[in-house]
Amino acid sequence: MSENNKFVLEKGKFNLNRTSKDKMEANPNRPTMWGKLRVPDGVKGGDTLKLSAWSGISQAGNKYLNGKVELEEKPTDPEKEKVGSEVSEDDLPF
Repeated sequence: MSENNKFVLEKGKFNLNRTSKDKMEANPNRPTMWGKLRVPDGVKGGDTLKLSAWSGISQAGNKYLNGKVELEEKPTDPEKEKVGSEVSEDDLPF
């Protein structure tokens, strides 16, 4: 592949390529698919990531999965988001 046509993986994207039959026959311990992931911004150790994938076929006829990676949003606690919901005894008029 020429330098101008080099595939660049964007942040938050991944690709998985199917290992060819001849390579699988030569070494049955090879993974069925292999690829790369470029971690999105803001990811820390222990974070959960969501993956979405689409299948495709390259110009050479090779099957692959192309996908997107997103940081899973943590559900917010609506009780904690209420502003001024906590009342202390000092705030009571009696």
